[in-house]
Amino acid sequence: MLRYLHGDDYSAERAWQLVDWLASRGASEFTMSFLMRDGLPAPALDRVSAALQPHVLPRQSRDRMEAYGKDELRRPTDLWALNSDTLRVLHECFPNGPLAEPTYAMDGWFENLELYRGGHTLFGMVNHEREGMLNLSIDEAADLAAEGFPTRDSASWI
Repeated sequence: MLRYLHGDDYSAERAWQLVDWLASRGASEFTMSFLMRDGLPAPALDRVSAALQPHVLPRQSRDRMEAYGKDELRRPTDLWALNSDTLRVLHECFPNGPLAEPTYAMDGWFENLELYRGGHTLFGMVNHEREGMLNLSIDEAADLAAEGFPTRDSASWI
């Protein structure tokens, strides 16, 4: 069952609680994008890459929320294990929360966090649109609503 998210519906703290909830429901790996300005150093990427190195998983083909063309929506993807160590790193990557607009920092920024369960997308975000999606069972969607996490029936951009 697809449910949609919007950044306006979540504080940073509540969005991280959603990520924790998804981890408790089996999200076990993640990917994200890093964008940087041409010709500028990217110390943030270097720092995060070093912190995530012990948690690298084999590159696998995964569905993605964003692509340059339809045939790139499923493609080989860099993956990391989702655990307490990598969650701490993700908090640094998304200081305003995983549902917020990117920081657009001069030395680069992270966006489009995606969580996978069993190789399938459980959560995907397109940060510049502030929209995301959840792929849940009917029971999980009911549990999510009962715990007060807002979702929407549709999205405008994704």
